[in-house]
Amino acid sequence: FPDAHVYHKRRVSLKKFFWQVNTFGKARLLLNKLHPGSLKLVHTLPALFALGNVGLLLLAILFASLQCEYWWIWLLPIACYVLAIFTESLIKNKKLSIAFLSIASSYTQLFGYGLGFIDEFFTHKASRKSQEELYK
Repeated sequence: FPDAHVYHKRRVSLKKFFWQVNTFGKARLLLNKLHPGSLKLVHTLPALFALGNVGLLLLAILFASLQCEYWWIWLLPIACYVLAIFTESLIKNKKLSIAFLSIASSYTQLFGYGLGFIDEFFTHKASRKSQEELYK
């Protein structure tokens, strides 16, 4: 389509970006209703990321409250992910501020999409809304 144009609306805050990707997570399940079989394993990964992070934090808190010596082990996967995002961004952009923002935007994107996906999976609220209500 040589004459097709794609416009991207950039969000001016992490809060607005969160709600945008949250809607995308909900919409993924709606698309699967319209096009059965279009849902792939990769579409569930942000939900698994969000659940995994919360689970690891809860396990760390539980083991710390039980005064286990190695409670912090549960935080290592999160720390490795954060370090990888930070390092990649710092190498690519050569700015500390952007490296820190990369961590925040990564978590915003994955949690926003994942929580929207989980919410729609269990409540089906979005499927009862019009497109105008859903995407305003």
